[in-house]
Amino acid sequence: MIYLEVFIICLVVIGAAAAPSIYLDSPKHGATFLLKMGANSQSIPLEYQLFGLDSSDQYELCFEIYSISNDMKNVVENACIPIDNNRLTINNLSEGQYQLHAWLKSLKRGLDMLQSTKITNAFQIYSYESAVPRINLHPKDIQVRSDGQFHLVADVKKRTADLTLGYSYSASPLDPSLFTLCAYIVDLNSQSQKLKLPLTCLSAKDRQLMLNNLGVGDLELHLILRDVRNNNQLDSLIKASELIRIVHVKDLDQSLPNLQVLNPLQEYVEDPSTHTATVEINFQFQGDQYAIQQVVICVVIELITHNHTAELKSVVVPFSCLPPNNNVLTLQNMKVGEYSAMLMLARADRSTDVRYFETKQDLSISIRPPQEFVPTYDWQALHSWHTIPSGIETR
Repeated sequence: MIYLEVFIICLVVIGAAAAPSIYLDSPKHGATFLLKMGANSQSIPLEYQLFGLDSSDQYELCFEIYSISNDMKNVVENACIPIDNNRLTINNLSEGQYQLHAWLKSLKRGLDMLQSTKITNAFQIYSYESAVPRINLHPKDIQVRSDGQFHLVADVKKRTADLTLGYSYSASPLDPSLFTLCAYIVDLNSQSQKLKLPLTCLSAKDRQLMLNNLGVGDLELHLILRDVRNNNQLDSLIKASELIRIVHVKDLDQSLPNLQVLNPLQEYVEDPSTHTATVEINFQFQGDQYAIQQVVICVVIELITHNHTAELKSVVVPFSCLPPNNNVLTLQNMKVGEYSAMLMLARADRSTDVRYFETKQDLSISIRPPQEFVPTYDWQALHSWHTIPSGIETR
């Protein structure tokens, strides 16, 4: 009984090992092939290994190659060949996606396909131009519009701007170290559109492009990859990789931020102990961040009085500017009265060129002593200086 079990197990193991199978060395599943520069088609090797063949049978290797486009399959090559040679060449395959189906055919048993041997591998052929990686830009600290255009604000002294662009390459079957980034700039302000910056190429290790001292105006930035294997700089430029961006460099007075007062209702009550009040004006800037960094808020405050015939104004806070990055104007020891405040923008650096911009905002400030609210049958406005008797309904 023991010998019989061993004999049956051996038959099972031998039978399993004898099942024919195919292993494709080329093309492997997911393989990519690259057309030579300027070529329209490619030859690829079909290399395979066969296992578990029955020596009493005769076989042929059959294959079909389909091109795949828009989910449509078209047969571009099919054949059955003797298995004497483990390698053959398939010619005239153009750029595209392909599927290879291969199987064994049994001549002795008259079977056109041994289902257990069928194998399917997908592969792709790229043209050089389509395989070249694309340039991905990562702008730093600048305003980028939805159309991809760059908007810069010029330094108020130099009237120039600096542009720093980080960049990376998209995934590609090509080695990214084969390429380096080149750039040139065209001046769109001149009728002849002269070069503002001649062609300049970075090293293959660089991942940041710095463009300094860009003058006020409209510029056209061209970015293009160069194949480092070609020593001729112009011939090595890859037109398919070119990326163009428009750069607008504006003066500060063309890109002024908006000034928004957050508490426009300026009503305050006098502190009975000091007979003064503390006024706080909160504001914020909206606009280009670089432009915001180059401006400060300045203020003039006047006391308004009246005589019998006219309104009189006297300056109580002369023209003064807040430190940069300050968004709160605090005025202490303000006495009871009606005031007008004018807020305006100025350059942050006023040491050599004091310049005040047209952007301004007028505010009215009212400071009064505490006053008991006198209710009536009509709804009345409730001000900050009102004290409210108990039992009064307010909304």
